[in-house]
Amino acid sequence: MVNKRAETGFGPSPGDGAGTDEAKGEGIMASEMLSEPGSEYGPCLDENCGHRDCILTRQMSESICPEYGRRIGYDERFYRSENGYVQALCIE
Repeated sequence: MVNKRAETGFGPSPGDGAGTDEAKGEGIMASEMLSEPGSEYGPCLDENCGHRDCILTRQMSESICPEYGRRIGYDERFYRSENGYVQALCIE
């Protein structure tokens, strides 16, 4: 199986010295996940709430993954890249 992280330049690859001086410039990259609306850490259920964090979270969830072609959504891991938000399943 091809290591997509190594191919795309997202985060360290297994055995590349991640977290040491051998890491190839990038350092360790952490994935993110957006919580569902109405959950403890998610945006309000009311889509017109006006909270800046809720608005930004909804906008992020609607972003389209350039690799997979579907929206990032909620409760799915993703990474940030120069090209936008990329779902974890596309690069791991």
